[in-house]
This record gives sequence, structure tokens and C-alpha cells, in this order.
Amino acid sequence: MPVLGAVTFTLKSGKVCGPYNATRETADNYVDVTKGGKDYPTPLDFNKFKTVASLTFKPGVGGATTWTSWTYYNNGQWAVDRFTNLA
Repeated sequence: MPVLGAVTFTLKSGKVCGPYNATRETADNYVDVTKGGKDYPTPLDFNKFKTVASLTFKPGVGGATTWTSWTYYNNGQWAVDRFTNLA
């Protein structure tokens, strides 16, 4: 069952970007993050350049979860970025 919340991205520089609206699907271990805003990292920040050190999901109720490893996916037309294989 999807859980609504927000995601922040911590860059290797220490800067925190966000929060951005997000949905976490715990059964399939992925998070969908709604893209937007001038501070939102680019696809290259997530994969090629790896300037994003971690992503943190904070649900509406309960504690936050932080991951430092993921697989980034966006087909170029999605309004969300999907992060799978969260660890």
C-alpha cells in the first residue's frame, strides 16, 4: 500500500534540497518523487555525476528513512522520478 510523504535530497556538498511530494511503495521497495523547483537535482546528479549523497523519505506519520544507494529511473516524460533498489 502506498505511503504519502515528502523526500529531501542531501548533496555531497551538504546542501539539502526539498522537501518534494513523494509516494513510497514498501512492498516493491521504491519511492516516486514529484519533480519541480529550481533546486531539484537533475538526472545526471542522480546517476552519472552522483552529486546526491542520500535521499530521505518522511511519511505523514512516523519516522524518516534515509537511503544512500538506489537505482534512478525516469523515461523522460514522467512527472515523477522513481528510485528503486533502495538500500
